[in-house]
Amino acid sequence: MSYTGVVRPGGLYDGRDLLHLTVHKVAVDPKMSNNCYLLRCRHTGAQVLIDAADEAQRLVTWIGDAGLDAVITTHQHWDHHRALAQVVSATGAETIAGEPDAAAITEQTGVPIARTVA
Repeated sequence: MSYTGVVRPGGLYDGRDLLHLTVHKVAVDPKMSNNCYLLRCRHTGAQVLIDAADEAQRLVTWIGDAGLDAVITTHQHWDHHRALAQVVSATGAETIAGEPDAAAITEQTGVPIARTVA
């Protein structure tokens, strides 16, 4: 199956294998149709989730037994972090966000951002 990048809420993820990285993309929430990305290092198995947007249980199942090293939240809009608290609670993942949005993400979710980036 070739990578198209086309995903729909409730549907399957699409994945792409690169030399050092596997990228999986899934859509959550039928109303907002947010994309979440699971990046996995093909050498170490380390995984990061970009935007725990919604549907926490689905994301945790998707992450699987390999665990999760970090959740990166791209910005403070509510539709990009609705599942953050549940995913972090289930996985123990580190939280990462941009410096301008970190405090607002914590205020909105109750989840402290462990590392900020510029």
